[in-house]
Amino acid sequence: MSTWEFLIWWSLIVLTFLGSFLCSGLEIGSYSLNRVRLDLKASRPNAGEDVRILRRELEKPARLLATLLISNNIVNAIAAEATTNILNDIGKAPWMIAIINTVVLGPLLFVLGDALPKELFRVEADRLMPIFARSLRLVRWLLTITGVLPLVQWFAHLAERLLKLPQDSASDARQRIANLLKEGAGSGVLSDAQVSMLDRALLFRNLTAGDEMTPWDKVFVVPASAERGRVFDLVAGKEHAFFPVVDRAGKVVGVLRHLDLYTQTRKTLGELIQPVPRIAIKTPAREALATLRLKKSRVAIVEDATGRPIGLVTAKDLVAPLTGELAGL
Repeated sequence: MSTWEFLIWWSLIVLTFLGSFLCSGLEIGSYSLNRVRLDLKASRPNAGEDVRILRRELEKPARLLATLLISNNIVNAIAAEATTNILNDIGKAPWMIAIINTVVLGPLLFVLGDALPKELFRVEADRLMPIFARSLRLVRWLLTITGVLPLVQWFAHLAERLLKLPQDSASDARQRIANLLKEGAGSGVLSDAQVSMLDRALLFRNLTAGDEMTPWDKVFVVPASAERGRVFDLVAGKEHAFFPVVDRAGKVVGVLRHLDLYTQTRKTLGELIQPVPRIAIKTPAREALATLRLKKSRVAIVEDATGRPIGLVTAKDLVAPLTGELAGL
């Protein structure tokens, strides 16, 4: 190997370390970047072109991530090839080359080309990301022209369709709203308590009746055939506000409000039993609340697909994720 070839291979090693450094840093930087501040900067008339380029690149996160991952794999492969050629030239045995690549090159790439840049870009994402926006766009263009990026994206879309993976664009919108709320808190417009409640409201969309119900094995039930005096003894000391009433076959015939036993003393147990709505375990919490409001009930029986009761949920249970515990409800 000539001196020039030797220098070229060493230059490639240095450049690939730098490339791995940037790819890893830009990847974590794209997650850590404050999108709200970036949008505000890019919307200004005097905004720099770097900021606008970065915003356009971030508008397609899947394409951006694919670009960075492909680039990182390419530079790592070049680093391994360059190291192998240098070691071959100085007469190292193949087994020694494999050991050096594994024991020396691997850890160096991990520390200098992965861990260090990720921590740096995580802390300084807002400052560093615009600096490399043009380089990021150039790499994407090169990967697109060569057909590598479109091919990878095509395989990714094909895998999504074959595996029937959900494409929830609403989650991106919720994340943007969450970022706006956090930015508002940082600016003093919203208090931490307000942001916390609004954050819970965004997560509330994914909650179901099954998430908030009391499991059936922890629910205290009252037999429909029991005398009123017997019911008093059964529920004595119980802190539950409602008790499902079941017949001899275990079927739920209604619900008994604990307070009614003490305030409506002239009524029989049968007269105190109230109809209770049934909802499926997968019913979203919002729909469950709407059902309770429509049925003018504060409690519902949660059933599985076969109609078997598997839990009890109250209005208090359903709103608690939003408001916290409500002692008076």
